[in-house]
Amino acid sequence: ALVSRTVAKTPAAVRLRYLTQQLATHRERISELEERNSELEAICGGSKARLAADASSHDPFVAAARIKSLEAEVWALRQEKQDLLARAHAADDRIAELRA
Repeated sequence: ALVSRTVAKTPAAVRLRYLTQQLATHRERISELEERNSELEAICGGSKARLAADASSHDPFVAAARIKSLEAEVWALRQEKQDLLARAHAADDRIAELRA
């Protein structure tokens, strides 16, 4: 309740500046996540290819566990990206409201 009253008393220009900064931060983090996701997908794909090509020189259980770990990290990054996209969209909507 205190936060709502404080936000209500904050000038629209200040809120707009804050939301614009938040949006830029979210977009920057989304870009970072997309880069890391690409890296992980390449690593994961390479691990699968190496495992299939040369199973005799790899412990299949260790390799499979590593692949699962990488896939889990990719999934977590995708979830974080979805959350940030939702926040960025909400910030865009709020900025449009403040400008109207």
